[in-house]
Amino acid sequence: MSATDMLAARDAEASSIILAALTMSGVVVGLTLRAAGQRARAARAHRIMQIAVEHVGVGVMVINPNGRIAMFNARSAALLNLPADFQPGRTERDLRDLLQQRGEATGRGTYSGRDGETVRLFHQKMADGKIIETRTEALEDGTRVQSFTDMTDAAQQQHILTEARDAAEAAVRARAQFLAAMSHEIRTPLNGILGAADLMRTLPMPDSQREYADIIYQAGTHLLEMLTEILDYSKIDERGVELEAVTYCPAIVVREVVEVLASRATAQGLTLSTWPSSDLPDFVEGDPHRLRQILFNLIGNAIKFTPEFGTIAVGLAARPRDDGGWWLDGSVRDSGIGIAAAAQTTLFAEFTQSDGSITRRFGGTGLGLAICRRLVEAMDGTITVDSAPGLGSCFTFSIRVGASTQSPDQMPALGHGNGVGVIAARAPMVLVAEDTKVNRLVATHMLERLGCRVQAVVNGREAVEAVCAGGIDLVLMDIMMPEMDGLAATRAIRALAGPLGAIPIVGLSANAFRSDDDAGRAAGMNGFATKPINSDRLAAEITAAMGLGAAATTMCSPAALDELRSALGDDIVGAVITAFASDTPATLIQLRRDAEAVNLAGVARGAHALCGNAATLGLVRLADVARGIERESRQARGPTQATLDLLEAEFAASLAALRPEPVD
Repeated sequence: MSATDMLAARDAEASSIILAALTMSGVVVGLTLRAAGQRARAARAHRIMQIAVEHVGVGVMVINPNGRIAMFNARSAALLNLPADFQPGRTERDLRDLLQQRGEATGRGTYSGRDGETVRLFHQKMADGKIIETRTEALEDGTRVQSFTDMTDAAQQQHILTEARDAAEAAVRARAQFLAAMSHEIRTPLNGILGAADLMRTLPMPDSQREYADIIYQAGTHLLEMLTEILDYSKIDERGVELEAVTYCPAIVVREVVEVLASRATAQGLTLSTWPSSDLPDFVEGDPHRLRQILFNLIGNAIKFTPEFGTIAVGLAARPRDDGGWWLDGSVRDSGIGIAAAAQTTLFAEFTQSDGSITRRFGGTGLGLAICRRLVEAMDGTITVDSAPGLGSCFTFSIRVGASTQSPDQMPALGHGNGVGVIAARAPMVLVAEDTKVNRLVATHMLERLGCRVQAVVNGREAVEAVCAGGIDLVLMDIMMPEMDGLAATRAIRALAGPLGAIPIVGLSANAFRSDDDAGRAAGMNGFATKPINSDRLAAEITAAMGLGAAATTMCSPAALDELRSALGDDIVGAVITAFASDTPATLIQLRRDAEAVNLAGVARGAHALCGNAATLGLVRLADVARGIERESRQARGPTQATLDLLEAEFAASLAALRPEPVD
């Protein structure tokens, strides 16, 4: 065979092999070129990432799961002051040792969650004074990414803001102290002016002199109203609105305010009427003082801006809320001068009145409606006005109150006087503790006009000594006095043993801040009044403190007795009255014994039983006096001798009302 024939098969196979080799070489070359492209792109992307990381405003460091530092940018090195030989590959322990050697690793941190991950934050102060925030976030594979941020400027700004806040708070406290001092300094002479003018108007004098006395009293009252508004707004501005939650009757609150302002309206020839809705709940839970304040401001404005022969109507209705409480909807409509639409947008702003001439024509501070707005909003309500010039105005407001299923222990009675008669009948010995001669003189004359006997001292130490000497039925205690102030004197009296420690004390202060009232009651005072005080307010505080307020109410409720006779019959009711007449004297004797022994639990039990018996027979006044004794005893303040005397007098009067014939 020829060589060509012998090699033909090999040559054919070689061609296939060469072709396959060339094909494989092409594939390899292609893959190599592709891999090179990918490496180039990856290198380019890595370079872009490195440039980006180097140019960000924070330091970045990546730590592998094994604790070695994979990379960090130049910003990290600058913020942490890393030496040039500290390069990636070093351990996290090396970094911590370096910082600790320089006293820079604090180890203090705070933790917060973000999207289910745990992020660790802590701040450290560097040797150069920088404040660095370190943020560490762990990834799923254990890698940790740390970022470092220079917080020096932010910390300085925060320090500046903190100092500014502290300065502002100090300014607020200084303003509050200034207002308290000014309140006392202004009200103290104002108390003397108004008290003396009020006493002067009761004296026989020519009409011309009486007119001057009236002018002094009216001008002083106007000054007091302005001072009160400014102080009210300042208190609200400083501490916000302080709300109470007590049981009260909203219809009575409206009628009380209208009765107080009726004389002002009548003097201006105005008709002031009220129409509480028949759907009003008997009692609600809320702050009656704030409701009175709103009504006084709105009705007072209506009286001020309504010309002669005008009308003012006050309404109050209620809407139930889903939570069981109520919305109280009040309205004050007048036929006054009205308000322009442009002025209504700023009407509830501070120190604002509808136009510049209002202050000159009618006076005022422009704070009354601003105070109303804040009070209403504090009770989750709203206040609006509907008015037009010459057509009068209608102010409406809504406030939220809670529901109440029980009446308070003692509601104020309307139209029954202020207890002056019963004070005169008791003729209590009142100790006046007051350091100012003018105020001492005014208080003495007011008390004497009420039928009280008066003893006066000039400081708290003398007040305690006078109480210890005996013969005092009530103390009228000024708060701010030399040597020993009224609060310290009250606490000293309450620490006395026996009946002396339970003497009723009424606090007086020229400061118009609720904290003074709270402090006085916390010290053991039975009542508190802000100067200047008039005879009516003084009589009300005395009757309340001595438990005499019920004496001005109806002696006996015929309806209750008739209902009892209808249910049980005349014979059984007669037997009940006989048993009441024969058993009660022993109860009264035991009450005196328990009071002398300071057995307040026994006093409360006896008064409770007597209150229940009296209420069953419709003896309203006797039940109220007994209820007051029970309440005072449960509050660790026993009854005074005057209160026990009143209780016995009411029992005798009640028997006379039940049985006109003499009782054996």
